[in-house]
Amino acid sequence: KELKEMLAGMARRAAFDKTRGSKQSVSRLHMVFRGNPGTGKTVTARAIAGILFDIGLVVNDEVVKVQRTNLIGDVIGRTENNTAKIIEKAMGGVLFVDEAYTLTVGKGESRYFGKKAIEVLMSKMEDNPNKTQS
Repeated sequence: KELKEMLAGMARRAAFDKTRGSKQSVSRLHMVFRGNPGTGKTVTARAIAGILFDIGLVVNDEVVKVQRTNLIGDVIGRTENNTAKIIEKAMGGVLFVDEAYTLTVGKGESRYFGKKAIEVLMSKMEDNPNKTQS
């Protein structure tokens, strides 16, 4: 019920922003799905991508699903490049980071690379809210 209400609110804001010629609704599209494995987080992300596409908040209903291994590089600098490429691929659709918590675990370089991926993700969400649409 809460998810339906939230999506209805997004649709109303998007319609209002569209009449004003603004794209402010896009900056509110960051979501976190929590739950045990197998509880439908990926299915929910795909359904939401379709809904966001239907109400005009994203330009396609594609979900780019990635995990830690897709974001993290094996040398300094590669994580930032990998993460930026994935964000670019997801532009206009939805980026779903499966098991995102794994970016914060580990020691030494493993933890450093995860932190770098999070920094790039956060930077893109904050710096370009009207462009990312992911």
